[in-house]
Amino acid sequence: MHKKIRTVFLSLILPIIFIVLQSCEKEPNDLGFNYIPTDDTLGTIVLDSQTDSMQITSDNYRKYINTYLSEFNLIGKYQNYESKFFMKFTGDFGSYDSCSVLSADLYLSYNNYYFQDSLGHLSFNVYPLNDTITFSTATADNLPSTIIGTEILGTYSGVPVDSARIGIPFDTSIVRKWIWLASNSGYSFKNYGIALVPNSSSTSIKGFLPGIYVADNLKPTIRAIVEKNSDIDTIYIRNSENVSFNTVPESIMMNERFIIHSGISFRNVLKFDLSKLPFQVTINEAYLELTLDSSSSYIKNSNETRIAFSMITDSAEKKSDGSYYYTARTDTNKNIFYIRFQPIFQKWNLGINPNYGILVNYIYEYNGLDKYVFYSPDALDASKRPRLRIRYTPRN
Repeated sequence: MHKKIRTVFLSLILPIIFIVLQSCEKEPNDLGFNYIPTDDTLGTIVLDSQTDSMQITSDNYRKYINTYLSEFNLIGKYQNYESKFFMKFTGDFGSYDSCSVLSADLYLSYNNYYFQDSLGHLSFNVYPLNDTITFSTATADNLPSTIIGTEILGTYSGVPVDSARIGIPFDTSIVRKWIWLASNSGYSFKNYGIALVPNSSSTSIKGFLPGIYVADNLKPTIRAIVEKNSDIDTIYIRNSENVSFNTVPESIMMNERFIIHSGISFRNVLKFDLSKLPFQVTINEAYLELTLDSSSSYIKNSNETRIAFSMITDSAEKKSDGSYYYTARTDTNKNIFYIRFQPIFQKWNLGINPNYGILVNYIYEYNGLDKYVFYSPDALDASKRPRLRIRYTPRN
């Protein structure tokens, strides 16, 4: 009996609940428009850059950056690319202020990172630095022309592979000066550091482990055999600062493409003509697709392939607000990157921020030399151009 009563009750009340809920869904208030889910297409309109002739422009440019935090000390040459790195050993090496240095070697651990030839030849010289630099802020465009000395302190030539640790016979006189200075701050010598500079015979750029992030046995190290008061000791100098400087002519920029390049670094500004978007609508979704030119790209750091997008707040300096949105890939086997950044377009549409465009750069652009080449808005093949879709809800 109770079962029959419950069945009748449910058959009467459920349709009423459904009608009430359906009615609420069809009549959102003004506040509700701001929170319409992105998958709710009720009453929305789509603006498509390809079908609605929305103009997109691209401005590819170089931005010199500091690489102090990089996983790689880069050294070598590849075609028009050149990388060198500076290093400064510091610390307390013990009480050896009057020692002599019988032999010294510089050791570097290869990090199995290369641009672009894994078996390419590497050849470089080591020179003293003539002046002080701030390793954590120095960039390739602000180095004094006379910063690198002329005395050769060591030379390497070979093909490092895998995780090789290479040893370079090193000048004993400068190591002795470092040791004496560490033991006596009044010693009349300045330790500015050293520069590792590639020779013309280099055919690849190789990445070595830096003095941070890694175990002591993998860090750049000076191994010195010293003698003091007839006692012979072996000391290891491991504390160091490192920074790489990577250069390439801007002639690598390509027609119908824009380049996002770590290490150099190349960035891009994308601007969107939103004149066809009504003012003060609710942006449900802003979705951009970018097509990668994989044959022109070089992506070695496959663990991190995200490109960062941020809203430009200073058009002259190309500075952004620091809030980043990141690309994903529809399929790792395909060359389509996509990004959703609805909040930026909403701010533009409501007049909260002026539309100066979007800054595009690699997520860790200080790290390595990975190069992403995307088809630009002027690509002859329209299907490969950046494609923006904006889905919005009118407010009236």
